[in-house]
Amino acid sequence: MSDDGAVGITADGERIVDVHHRHHPQTRDPQGRGGISVMGTGDYRVLRERYGPHLVDGIAGESVLVDADPGLAGIALPDSIEVQGADETLVLQDFRVADPCVEFTRFCLRLPASAPVDARLKETLKALGDGARGYRAWVAGRGTVRVGDRLQVREPRV
Repeated sequence: MSDDGAVGITADGERIVDVHHRHHPQTRDPQGRGGISVMGTGDYRVLRERYGPHLVDGIAGESVLVDADPGLAGIALPDSIEVQGADETLVLQDFRVADPCVEFTRFCLRLPASAPVDARLKETLKALGDGARGYRAWVAGRGTVRVGDRLQVREPRV
């Protein structure tokens, strides 16, 4: 991870550049304004209860999935989170709510990509706010996040 976005590495060593990475050939974030996305497993549980089983953990494409049964939606945003790996610590900072997009909202509602933005879709967009769709943060430096890394949350903003 870096401030340009996330790059995944498969078990076979293949590098997969996130579509929100600034240097992805078809990037959805050419200006590099999005940062890294973070979501909790409990948030997925809530989404599944509301919209259905197709919302499996990770389907929203977040860079960091936090094992947090109560979820992260609606919590006080931290100043930073340290991702503590075996041999390095990566700092995620300047957290903000990830605004839900129309495309993900259509997916939640199982609507076609061309479905009009009607009252139901607008209502669901609103329901996916306040962290229900996750958060965004900036990466201080560069580093690697691995399955099983521990998180240390800094004091929340007041």
